[in-house]
Amino acid sequence: MRFAAPGGADGDRRAFARRQAFGLVRRLPCHRHPGHTPGHSSLLLENESIVITGDAMAQENGVPVTANPQFALDREEAEASLKKLLALRAKAHYCYHGGAYLPK
Repeated sequence: MRFAAPGGADGDRRAFARRQAFGLVRRLPCHRHPGHTPGHSSLLLENESIVITGDAMAQENGVPVTANPQFALDREEAEASLKKLLALRAKAHYCYHGGAYLPK
């Protein structure tokens, strides 16, 4: 079995369908969190209560902050996205900068 993205050769599509049938592929809700970049998205693993924030969130001394605000294309939107991420009330937020944020 070849592991490839769907949409390639027929064999790739069949392999993808088999992985889906066996539960090896699942859909992850993708949330729009712009600010750092216009099209930035975060992934939510609902069953695990985990958010993969990418660059939309970082942490400094255990406190969530916007990542590299000097590089944010829209600082106000980046701050609004940080608030939206925290409002998800996940058990863990995995940040590209600063590691895992585990709210208490």
